[in-house]
Amino acid sequence: MVNTYADKECRLLIKAHPRDKTDYGKIFPDSIVVNNLVSVEVLAFATNLGIGKVLNLYSSTVDVFKHKCECITVGREYLDRMQDNTTSSVRKGGN
Repeated sequence: MVNTYADKECRLLIKAHPRDKTDYGKIFPDSIVVNNLVSVEVLAFATNLGIGKVLNLYSSTVDVFKHKCECITVGREYLDRMQDNTTSSVRKGGN
């Protein structure tokens, strides 16, 4: 999702779901990873962050950004396609 939709010249800020245990700092070392317990509404009102685009799978929480920046919701189908591609690649012996 990041490779497809993120602007390469901008710094990535990641705010994961509170139950998400993924260490995004290891996956995206140049990103800013916000504590999972911070409310997304707090980020929307932090004007000094300069958020230009919000990407998400299928959450209504991005509604708080609609009047501030571009919001892209890729939908559950995107996640399903990515999982299907990974499964197909593994079956074919790819990485």
